[in-house]
Amino acid sequence: MSLLTRTKQANIMRVLVATGVNLAVLTGGCATTRDIASPTDHITLDKPVHFSAPNGDDVVAASGSYTIDQHDRTSLLFSPREAAASTAPLIVAAVALPHEQPVESRVALSVPNGEDEHHVVLLLPDGKGLDAGGTYSGTRSRGTTIPPLPMVQLNAAFLQKNGAHQHR
Repeated sequence: MSLLTRTKQANIMRVLVATGVNLAVLTGGCATTRDIASPTDHITLDKPVHFSAPNGDDVVAASGSYTIDQHDRTSLLFSPREAAASTAPLIVAAVALPHEQPVESRVALSVPNGEDEHHVVLLLPDGKGLDAGGTYSGTRSRGTTIPPLPMVQLNAAFLQKNGAHQHR
């Protein structure tokens, strides 16, 4: 193969690579804000937590990272991230939790409460939020809900996550 042919092939490869990079940038720019996970919309569970499904059945969120989103007005969607990505998303029952936090996009919080209780809270920009309470042990009467996280703990968890996010 001549030097001229190799040079032409190298130039063609450069053009193809540049075109691919441009397409990736352009198609990424067309995604909606909802399609792009923000660093504040995910949580990590250090150990499994038992939640209630909307129908009252037990749903176990394994330890790992999850993106949290509102499924409907009374439930959250836990979508596994990274290593747990092969696991199906979970729909978890939640209660309304109004808040006064200054959020511009959804913020998910993972908050232990006592020895056996754990809350996953999703704060939305409109002052609304959802709180899914669960237990590590799985012991809870069927059909009962865990009371929402006390506002003092919610505020502390928000400040901790907000401070950690700003220092990245």
